[in-house]
Amino acid sequence: MTEWPPNYSKLLSERANRLQQIHEDPNLGAGAREYYRDKPVEFIEDWCCTFDPRNSNKGLPTLMPFILFPKQKEFVQFLQECLEGNESGLVEKSRDMGATWVCSAFSVWLWLYSEGASVGWGSRKEALVDKIGDPDSIFQKIRMIIKNLPSFLKPRGFDPKKHAFFMKIINPENQATITGEGGDNIGRGGRKLIYFKDEAQPLDAKVLTPFGWRTMGDLAVGDFVMSGATAAAVQITQVKDFSKRRVYELEFENGARVRASENHLWSVSINGEDRRLVRTNKLYKHLRKDRILRTPSYLGGHQPRIVGINKVRKMDVRCISLKSEDGLYVTDDFIVTHNSAHYERPELIEAALGDNTNVQIDISSVNGLGNIFHTRRENGVDWIPGLGITKGRTQVFVMAWDDHPAKTQAWYDEREAKAKADGLIAVFRQEVDRSYTGAIQNLVIPAEWVTAAIDSDKKLNMKTSGKVYAGLDVADEGGDKNSLAIRNGSRLIFAEAWGEGDTFSTAEKAIRLSVPYKVQQLAYDCIGVGAGVKAAFNRMQVPQVSILPWNASSAALNPERHIIRTDRQSPKNKDFYANLKSQGWWELRNRFHKTYQAVMTKTVDRDDELICIPGDLPNLREIRKELSQPTFLHDGKGRIIIDKKPDGTKSPNLADSIVMAFWQKDQGTFYSG
Repeated sequence: MTEWPPNYSKLLSERANRLQQIHEDPNLGAGAREYYRDKPVEFIEDWCCTFDPRNSNKGLPTLMPFILFPKQKEFVQFLQECLEGNESGLVEKSRDMGATWVCSAFSVWLWLYSEGASVGWGSRKEALVDKIGDPDSIFQKIRMIIKNLPSFLKPRGFDPKKHAFFMKIINPENQATITGEGGDNIGRGGRKLIYFKDEAQPLDAKVLTPFGWRTMGDLAVGDFVMSGATAAAVQITQVKDFSKRRVYELEFENGARVRASENHLWSVSINGEDRRLVRTNKLYKHLRKDRILRTPSYLGGHQPRIVGINKVRKMDVRCISLKSEDGLYVTDDFIVTHNSAHYERPELIEAALGDNTNVQIDISSVNGLGNIFHTRRENGVDWIPGLGITKGRTQVFVMAWDDHPAKTQAWYDEREAKAKADGLIAVFRQEVDRSYTGAIQNLVIPAEWVTAAIDSDKKLNMKTSGKVYAGLDVADEGGDKNSLAIRNGSRLIFAEAWGEGDTFSTAEKAIRLSVPYKVQQLAYDCIGVGAGVKAAFNRMQVPQVSILPWNASSAALNPERHIIRTDRQSPKNKDFYANLKSQGWWELRNRFHKTYQAVMTKTVDRDDELICIPGDLPNLREIRKELSQPTFLHDGKGRIIIDKKPDGTKSPNLADSIVMAFWQKDQGTFYSG
């Protein structure tokens, strides 16, 4: 299917013709029903529907045949292989890719054709799983698909009044079921053939930290969160857990929802008066008296109004205290709140699911580092069509924004510009770019700088060739990987990571990969395990490649030189960089920043100070992710230090090798510890 949007009039006419043929010959219906038993893609495209109210002002039908674009067809294949291989999967997606609709249609196919099967669905809030009449809820999507199936496909004896209840749909012909659960009840409803967890993380309250969103249950004394008043990082001084406290859900005028305990303190303005601290249960009474309640704005924006407060139930909650005067921090949907209490940890839900299903499918846009979704994604393996399932690992399916045929570069540019204008670029980076670090402050290399560098030679018509240098990051023990990066001038031409081995095999492979590219200098990580690589290089005797050690912990190179050579008022290297690692990463940052500026302004000063990353590198996704992972802090002397592994992340081996490859200078200047 190459036409997009599809010709719905033509498709509806084709469906009508097929139905007419089946009506005239009932035997065709029985044959067709059997035909779709092992063909979920054809089942979805031939008979399922989808709904999009946004089409009402586009001249398109709101209820339409469900036609899958190529990435969605791959997604159905992915779900089949996870189910057949009895392995869990994870869907890392950009916003609005139709993933939930695909899984809903796949659930209906299983419900029709898998006798006695139980398909489970869960989300962080019960209303997201099922809300009668709301097409945004998962079960309303499923009901809509079943309702619009032709009669020959519906189960014999199926009656919506008898078999389609709140969060449960029964197939009376084969006893298959689709059931739903919300919040803390996820995974506790018995064994399931497959369990879909939609918008899986976080399953409890989110808190904004300098390293992105984390769940309340993950926080501990000494951690930092973002102040709701100044956007500075403030430290947690105390954490207390309480059991079985009454919890309320607050709804804001912008659609945001936050859950908090009855004694949780809110900084609010009541009827325009000065802000004061009020407990949740008191806010509930104020709102019942039609008083106008507003919470503080985040970063000077609009002060959101509370428009609804509803009692939920009793839950285990957590309270944090902060080292700040006002005690304000940022929670779900950028709502500013006070020292707080929220509900229990998502690990309990994961444990329950682990007991009751072998195939769990997490579907979500990305939302920061260190949460369960991110951890599972980091430890998973990317699924590739035709290569089958990797046993014992979570299979990862990626849906990027440009996999959708309706989303062009112009579409992206327009929405990015609007997100910047609205002050929501961090959300855009996470939900559209799938950047786990999109909301993190103090990134060494922001994701948009990396994006600008991809195929920058084509964007800027720049010269990229020059001397050929390589960087080798040697694997530590414990599942770490070796990584080799090669650059030709300002162009990265090769980057590959492989499992750890002995130092000789590591050195041998690095040379074998380098020689075809005519590498002139190769820098290797000489600390720890890497120390043994030098002896291996010496035994190999490869005179055409100069081997240079890289000691990341040594002092900055050229300590008396100013970081801006033409400005003697700028700091000296020894005062700006804590070590060689920070100097190397910062110089790579400067390359990306200059490239970003050049792409934005369409002007190039010096090609050799920029960087180009080819868009066709096989492991481009990993390279992009790792380059945008490290953050920077300052030590007690005010010098830059690099944190390569924020909480919940792995060592960025590919990025480290790229740092070493681009650190080397044409004159051969290099520091050996």
